[in-house]
Amino acid sequence: MFIFNYTNVDNFKDGIDDKLNVQEVGPYIYSETVEKVNIVFNDDNTLTFQENRTYQFLPEISAGSEDDLIITPSIPLISADNELRRYNFNYFARFMVSATLRKIDPFRDLRVQDFLWGYDDPVYETARALVAFLNPLPYEKFGILVARNGLSKDLVTMYTGVDDMSKLGIISRFNGIQEMNHWGTAECNRIDGTDGTLYPVNQVSPNNTLHVFNHDLCRRFPLIFEKNVKTNEGIPALRFHAPRNVFDNPSTNPDNMCYCNEPSIPCLPAGVFNVSPCAFGAPIMLSFPHFFLGDPVLMDVVNGLQPDPSKHDMYVDMHEGLDELPDQIQDILYHFRPPVQFVQSSVHGTLAFEQDHCVQHSEQLHSTNSLQASLIEDREEQTSTHSHAALVHPHPSSPGMLFITEQARPQTCPA
Repeated sequence: MFIFNYTNVDNFKDGIDDKLNVQEVGPYIYSETVEKVNIVFNDDNTLTFQENRTYQFLPEISAGSEDDLIITPSIPLISADNELRRYNFNYFARFMVSATLRKIDPFRDLRVQDFLWGYDDPVYETARALVAFLNPLPYEKFGILVARNGLSKDLVTMYTGVDDMSKLGIISRFNGIQEMNHWGTAECNRIDGTDGTLYPVNQVSPNNTLHVFNHDLCRRFPLIFEKNVKTNEGIPALRFHAPRNVFDNPSTNPDNMCYCNEPSIPCLPAGVFNVSPCAFGAPIMLSFPHFFLGDPVLMDVVNGLQPDPSKHDMYVDMHEGLDELPDQIQDILYHFRPPVQFVQSSVHGTLAFEQDHCVQHSEQLHSTNSLQASLIEDREEQTSTHSHAALVHPHPSSPGMLFITEQARPQTCPA
């Protein structure tokens, strides 16, 4: 994971600098193990499960320590300021809360470990106490990845393909519901995509658009065919990537109009997506790393952004079938009939992750996801995954709104 460190906060506060400067630090590399647990087979040829994720820091291949200090905006403070604007408090209540917030530093000095996995924050603790009887916040500490660590509360139901292989891996219900209720049309509220690790054989074709349902985004995410490629092992694959206009403003991509609902969900500049409905109302906007594919106006927010398609695009490479693969590859991937996914890049909530799924030759198919943000050489690779993060900054033209850019770069899966 790469993180933006804010290097001129004092000068910015004092009015010496008119823009914040960000410096990309990292990568901080973790191995992520994902287990599907509490599996229940249903009568309608579906199964329901939860995901349990565990992480281990890999210092030997990281470019820094979890004890490294970074300076970053206080996300709980920005969220609290936004909530204050949303509600019609009387003058005195607004004055008292505003006066309290003004005493809190809008930036925090944090260790990387605390920033990612949770730290004590006075604003967050106050918010938890205030909303305990209305909409309780589920985590005791605030951290960028705290919601991904451990057993997920979400129940995912997907088709097994027993009666229809064209449905294999397609999600049918999420927490018991068949569609989301955040967006303006039924099409945008659809959840019938895969979880990104399994695709029906008939879908993996240059003529098809693949869909991944990402519950952190509360939407399906499309992937379109880009080109034919070969993996490092020489295996032919189809590369799918995000449409260039997936985060465009409705003025250039009318299909995105359903994701706007003025004034509660404003239409944003091209390149950012409002995920606040999935983040307890926090004003969090998602983008590609360094505002890649974003409106040029976004580049004026801070100094230090350098979008690069070779580093910041997202893609997935998949093989259409296994029949023509070399014998040794078929031996590794025996009886694993769905399309083999060599590189998966997916957007998750406040961060973008590219997950590595290594399929081992054993009686059980064991999936290990490696959150790796840079190319790791000289490691034995089965089927690969890679992953990456990014960071946050307030947008001066949209008070109370937090923008997040994600990093994602290819790497291999450690043995």
